[in-house]
Amino acid sequence: MSEMQRVFEAIEDYVARATAPLHKTVVELQAQLTAIPRPQDGKSVTPEELRPMVEGEVARAVGQLPRPTNGKDADEAAITVRLMDAIDGRFKALPAPKDGVDADEDAVVGKVLAASPRHAMESTEKTPTRQRSSRRS
Repeated sequence: MSEMQRVFEAIEDYVARATAPLHKTVVELQAQLTAIPRPQDGKSVTPEELRPMVEGEVARAVGQLPRPTNGKDADEAAITVRLMDAIDGRFKALPAPKDGVDADEDAVVGKVLAASPRHAMESTEKTPTRQRSSRRS
């Protein structure tokens, strides 16, 4: 066996060992994918089919919430501080005013909406724009 052949075999062996965990993961994922039923034309998903998935996701999300301590109410001061910090952060994200220049209402509304958690969850919907008032200065 030539020296070059031994080098190639050593490299091939190294790559096979290094990628073995990845190969195992790919095989497992392929098995999981083939276990998913294929959609059928004309057949809708039923609530009974969705229920286990939704219940599992809700249980997972609720499980991540902090556990309350028995006999202890929520710390209103801590909640107020967190709320005020969040509000202050939203206001600091707004553009600074300039003397003699009116704010671009659409830009301000867009920035406020972009910074809001609810807007992030509804990112697939169109961003509403405010109508400019017809008042004259």
